[in-house]
Amino acid sequence: MRIPGLETEIEKDEDLEDALGRLEEFKNKLPQLSQRQQASIKRNRGNYRKEVLVELMGGKCSICGGEYPQPAMDFHHKNPDDKENSIATLMQSKGEDEFWGKIVPDVREKCILVCSNCHRVLHWGRGK
Repeated sequence: MRIPGLETEIEKDEDLEDALGRLEEFKNKLPQLSQRQQASIKRNRGNYRKEVLVELMGGKCSICGGEYPQPAMDFHHKNPDDKENSIATLMQSKGEDEFWGKIVPDVREKCILVCSNCHRVLHWGRGK
């Protein structure tokens, strides 16, 4: 996956610590970007964060094994009682240090990556 502003890619099997180090490099480069570039990055922060997190979690649906574009991938809580907030809210609202240092490890521990179709089927079964 291409990280804007860095001449590097995050490998799907890359260690979280290495990936976070690369993200720290990216964060340190922000002041060198123009105000317009910084505004664009902040505006697209949620999409960027989700894209990185999808890659860190393997990029494939844990149920059907399908590889789909990032918007078609969801994070399903293994235990609904552990859910403190929606992932979408967390993608937008937390500061960088809290997001990458706390939220990312929590999501990787508490959630599985699933395609939107499999996610709908998982939740459909709960309503019965």
